[in-house]
Amino acid sequence: MALWDEATRQVAQLPGVERAAVATFVPLGDRSDNIGLLPFDGGAEVPVDYNIVDGGYFDLLGIALRAGRTFGAADRTGAKRTAIVSESLVRRFLPTGSAVGRTIALRDRADSTRRLEIIGVAADVKYHSLSETPPPIVYLPYGQWIRPDMVLHTKGRLVDPRTLIGIVRGLNPDLDARVRTLEAAQGFTLIPLRTAGAVLGFAGVVGLLLTLVGVIGIVAYVVSQRRREIGIRIALGADGRRVAVQMAAEGTRPVIWGLALGLALAIPTTRLLRSFLIGVAPAEPATMALVALGLIGGTAVAALLPARAAARVDPASVLRSE
Repeated sequence: MALWDEATRQVAQLPGVERAAVATFVPLGDRSDNIGLLPFDGGAEVPVDYNIVDGGYFDLLGIALRAGRTFGAADRTGAKRTAIVSESLVRRFLPTGSAVGRTIALRDRADSTRRLEIIGVAADVKYHSLSETPPPIVYLPYGQWIRPDMVLHTKGRLVDPRTLIGIVRGLNPDLDARVRTLEAAQGFTLIPLRTAGAVLGFAGVVGLLLTLVGVIGIVAYVVSQRRREIGIRIALGADGRRVAVQMAAEGTRPVIWGLALGLALAIPTTRLLRSFLIGVAPAEPATMALVALGLIGGTAVAALLPARAAARVDPASVLRSE
C-alpha cells in the first residue's frame, strides 16, 4: 500500500499531470471481477461487480458522488470496513431510506463474509459495454483490500511512459509495469462499436453523396426547363447575370427549408444516441455545418450553371426553339 501511495504522489507531481489515482480495474477495459453480495432479505447470494480504488479515483474519472464521502486516510487496514456503492445497487437492494450508514455483507472467493458500512453512493457507470444497463458496483478502499495488480491512473497531458515506469520500478524493481492509454485499455471492448461506427459512417457518406447528386440533378433539370422564361426576361430588358442569380436563389431556397426542418428533427433525435457516442457531441456543430454547406453550395452551383448558360444564349434563338 505504501508503494502505491508513494507512486501516486510522485506521478501527481509530474509536469502536465492533473490527477493520479489507483484502482484494480478500468471501466470498459479487458479485466473485471465480481464478489458475492448477501441480500438483506436473506435471499441467495448475488454476484456484483467490484473495484478496489483510492479516494481520488472518482474525481479523476468524473464519477460524481450522489451522497456521502469518498475514501480517505481513515479507511485503512485495522479500521472499520467501508464501501461506496453505485446508484443501481441502491435501487436494486436498498430501495428505501438512505443508503449511507447502512451495512452490506460481501462474501469473497475464499468464502469469507465481511460486513462493510456504506459511506457513499456513486453515480452509475457502464462497466462492460456501452450498450449495457449500468450494473450494481461496490467500490472498496484499496487501503483495506490490498492487491498487487493495481492500475495507476493519470489524467492530463500524456507523460513519457519511461518516466512512469521508472517511478514504479524505482519503488519496486520486481513489478511488471506497463503503460497504456485509456483508449488502448478499452480498445477490445469497443471493437464492435467502432466497427459498426465505421460501417455506418461509410454508409452515411455514400448516402450524403447520393443525396447531393440527386438534388443537383433535379435542380439543374428544373432550371434548364425555364430557358424560355429566361429568354423572355432578357428580351424584355432584364440583366442576364441578375436573372441567373435569381434562378440560383430560387433553386436553393427549398433545400434551405429542408435543411432547417431536418436539423430541427435531427438534434433531439441524436440525443437518443448519446450513450453510444465516443469523443463527439450528439449534435456536432462542425459536422452539421459541413453537411449543410455542402448541400447548399452544391445546389446553388447546380442552379447557377444552367441559368448562366441560358442567360448567355440569344433570346431570339431561345424563343424560336420553343
